[in-house]
Amino acid sequence: MQEIKNDEIEVDLKELFFVFWGKLWMILLSGIVLGIAAYFYTSVMITPQYASDGTVYILTRSNSNQQVTTGDLNMSAQLTSDFEELIISHTVLDEVIEQIDYEGLTFGSLKNKITVTNRTDTRILQITVTDPDPLMAKAIVDKVIEISSEKIKSIMDIEAVNLVDEGTLNSTPVSPSYKKNVLIGVLIGIVITSAIVIVMYLLDDKIHTGEDIEKYLGLSVLGVIPEVSDEKKKTRRKGVK
Repeated sequence: MQEIKNDEIEVDLKELFFVFWGKLWMILLSGIVLGIAAYFYTSVMITPQYASDGTVYILTRSNSNQQVTTGDLNMSAQLTSDFEELIISHTVLDEVIEQIDYEGLTFGSLKNKITVTNRTDTRILQITVTDPDPLMAKAIVDKVIEISSEKIKSIMDIEAVNLVDEGTLNSTPVSPSYKKNVLIGVLIGIVITSAIVIVMYLLDDKIHTGEDIEKYLGLSVLGVIPEVSDEKKKTRRKGVK
């Protein structure tokens, strides 16, 4: 029970603990049910996505000889962010769309499939493409690398863009994560049920025991009339007859 004084609610934490303990089975059951629901939702409603990674090495040369200077390395590092933007530009992706047999593919949808990352303190760019079809993901990343390499060399006057790794072919989807979604479902079930238990506890203003009368009404209990079960009532009635 909660005590109301001056429009403020005082919560008995010990009592609240025992309320939770009594409803623990319900809270855990709700978590399990929503966890199972999240598993089936993930398996039925969410399309698996497969990732293909390819990497390229970009290096600028300030002179025509074959030696690479410190200035070349610094310049390459500074231009890496420019390369990243160029890879996902209309210039590159529009040409990829023209050469890839992918029905309904647009610039926006293709751009959302591509992630370009630069490994720290390197001139290596990793290009990742996700798609429901692992073969298509590999085909797209290979085509992006091919076309972007040509565009980077021509537009930014780069000596060479060297392929490090072709697109990988992965048979294991990167998403969705069953463990993550099931865990989220379990937590949501537990939180919602716990919130309902707390609200019901706070709204419960009934007197349940003699201690409640003394605690909340300030009255002394002189005696307690035990509750007679229906079965005992029937037995007594039969005895009277």
